[in-house]
Amino acid sequence: MRGCKETVKEGKNGLLVKPKDVSDLAEKMEYMINNKEKLEEMAKCSHEYAKERFDINIINDRMLEIMQI
Repeated sequence: MRGCKETVKEGKNGLLVKPKDVSDLAEKMEYMINNKEKLEEMAKCSHEYAKERFDINIINDRMLEIMQI
């Protein structure tokens, strides 16, 4: 299925849900509701991941490098 699964590190910064599996989705949602500490840990990890890979300055520098400007 399409999405951003390459940015999710299972159990570290998120949980992947099996495509078209309502039971799996419900199970993962319940897990997040019942594990607020883990949710906060995953949120922090996701924030760091985004800062390291998707910061506008990093992206712009990489684009300029590719374009040899």
